[in-house]
Amino acid sequence: MKRIKLIAAIAFLLCGLIFAAWYKQPKTPLAALEKGYMGKQDSILMYCALIEQVDINQNKSLLFYYNGRGNVNCAVAEKKIAGYRIVDVNAELAPYHEDLRVGLYGSTYDKGKKWVYFGIIYDDSVDKVVWNNIEGVRFSSSDMDMVYAVGDGDFKGNEYHIYDADGNELEHHRS
Repeated sequence: MKRIKLIAAIAFLLCGLIFAAWYKQPKTPLAALEKGYMGKQDSILMYCALIEQVDINQNKSLLFYYNGRGNVNCAVAEKKIAGYRIVDVNAELAPYHEDLRVGLYGSTYDKGKKWVYFGIIYDDSVDKVVWNNIEGVRFSSSDMDMVYAVGDGDFKGNEYHIYDADGNELEHHRS
């Protein structure tokens, strides 16, 4: 009888510890970003304000946010068993740039098996961005035209093209 009570007490304690660990995990992509990056000392990664959350599927979201230097970052949040976790944060892009048509940044995560790119379209003549052979999804938020794409496999960082509304390829730098 003592043994059954001991086993029950240990099981109850373990269940309590598992529940406490689960309870502390971020339940939304934004909560994961806030937990991991709001107090960062590195201003390049520090989370300051959300620009937009884009849900890619049930388990993955992109979080576009202003960092501690006023520039734009893109974080990838994935849903795990206990909650959300940030699996990648792209480097910063300036919200405005007079010399470039588009600011672009891409990176890989999950040991190089997955990739994401994001960009800010600075020039109104740009209609679409194709990087790594994937046309970016365009959206507007916080007075910026932005673009992103996600994929699996190899990421070819230097292979991007920008096009105007007539399908003409544009140079990266403004004339």
